[in-house]
Amino acid sequence: MNLSMAIVCMVKPVEHNLTISNAHSRCVALVEDDPASAGYNGTLDWSPAMQSMSLSATFYGALATILFSGFLADKFGAKNILLLTTLVYSTVTMLTPMLVNISFEAFFVFRILMGVAEGFFFPSIGSLASKWFAPSERSTAAAIYTSGNQVGAATSGLVAAQLCNSSFGWPSIFYFYGFIGISWCIAWSILFTSSPSSNRWINDSERIFLENNGAAFGKKTPKVPWVALVGSKALWAAIICQYAFNFQASAMQSFLPMFLKDQLGLSISENGLYTMVPFLTQLIAKNIFGPLADHIKRRQTLTKTACVKVFQSAGSVGSSICLLVVAYFASCETKELTLAALALYGVFFSAGICGFFTSILSIAPNYGGSLISISMFLGMLGNIRKSGKIQTSYTEYKWEILLTGCAVVNYLLSPRSNLQSSADEESWNKPQEEKPKEILAAG
Repeated sequence: MNLSMAIVCMVKPVEHNLTISNAHSRCVALVEDDPASAGYNGTLDWSPAMQSMSLSATFYGALATILFSGFLADKFGAKNILLLTTLVYSTVTMLTPMLVNISFEAFFVFRILMGVAEGFFFPSIGSLASKWFAPSERSTAAAIYTSGNQVGAATSGLVAAQLCNSSFGWPSIFYFYGFIGISWCIAWSILFTSSPSSNRWINDSERIFLENNGAAFGKKTPKVPWVALVGSKALWAAIICQYAFNFQASAMQSFLPMFLKDQLGLSISENGLYTMVPFLTQLIAKNIFGPLADHIKRRQTLTKTACVKVFQSAGSVGSSICLLVVAYFASCETKELTLAALALYGVFFSAGICGFFTSILSIAPNYGGSLISISMFLGMLGNIRKSGKIQTSYTEYKWEILLTGCAVVNYLLSPRSNLQSSADEESWNKPQEEKPKEILAAG
């Protein structure tokens, strides 16, 4: 679960949690005059600095593991790695109310531990996707397997808001999502495998198709060609796009509930609904764009590389414009405009899945986990600095600064790096010794 909505519910709605400009004083008064009736019944007296540390703790933990987690998934198989790390993440989630009662320091340390586990998630899933999906299906694959982000973000805001208002209070948020995670671990251990070759739930024809069209399926994992990988222009283009998209994604996931409370004066229930909207539109749009992009490539309307560039450009420019609208026009008097801009932001943002993310999966499927590890590690570097500063900032323009910064970074970096983008398999993806085997198989 994401902590952003929970922390709004957990912390006492005292004055230092709100940064108010005169332009929005009427909006904030809707919450400040009677915070209890608005649903903000927090019990924790955490300063803005403590809240900032809480939100950034998982980033610190993830940085410790994300760089090598994809390599481990490629080498040893992603199933057990995902099982263990999700179990750790879910267990700590359930223990969170107890840790908070012990001390803030205990809570913070275990949030870092959650980040250590979280660092394995996406690279491991990327390693699975490169084995379970053919090249012509990878935009669809990327849309499907990253949909968990949007499902979680959309539902957690709404569910957390309702649980916060329940008689069980904010601790029930952590018990509920911890239980969901442990239940997933049980299903995962029974149903899934790291590759099609060892899966008992698919038939022989499906297995042969996947093994002939996915990544390599030998007993020996090929060595990562680090020199060629570091010199790949296509990979660096994807990394820069990943950085720009991560910058804005982490801002929305970490601070959107706080922004809506501060700028629009929303109650906790309204906050949950508004927070859900951009992630819901992301979920819908990416699962339309993914199959659409693959359809375009199969019909050869555009080449794979051209398709990646078109979707990446649309996502970068469109989401930047929407962020600027939210930054400078959001208030309790323009709720409909704010909601529409957030919804459109989700649509444009999701186009990046058919852009840089598809590129990462396509240029070297044998090393899918390793490439995602590298791109996400570098992409996460901006997250920590932003998370560490915005909540401790007392300037009345902090939200405008944050959202404008996201828009500018995205607009300046993504289109320029997109010139070097590619979705064609790189020559170094195939180890030299494998090429004769492929020729024999083709004959």
